[in-house]
Amino acid sequence: MPEWCEIHAEAGAALIADMVRRPEFQPTSESLKAFADLTTTARVQAALITSSKTRNVVLNVKSDGGRVSISGILADPDLEKEIVKIAKGVPGVAEVETDIEPPPIEYMHP
Repeated sequence: MPEWCEIHAEAGAALIADMVRRPEFQPTSESLKAFADLTTTARVQAALITSSKTRNVVLNVKSDGGRVSISGILADPDLEKEIVKIAKGVPGVAEVETDIEPPPIEYMHP
């Protein structure tokens, strides 16, 4: 690598290191909570996608302080119990609330 590249790389690294120390880039209680909620949501989504029983179901997942809300449309009402079971098995999940609806009748009987 040419010397001028090394100098610019070092200067760039120093600039980044200085920036991350600034107060506006420090975590806050709100940002830490948002990160925890996003992590829990992603973990529940991953658990549902990797389960053979629920991988083809489109669901909306939200998390707020360990309380997970799952909504969607299911043709098989028994699948809701499996969804709750899977979600409760995810670390960080304290409570699961569902809002599952059956599909419109015209989709059930064409």
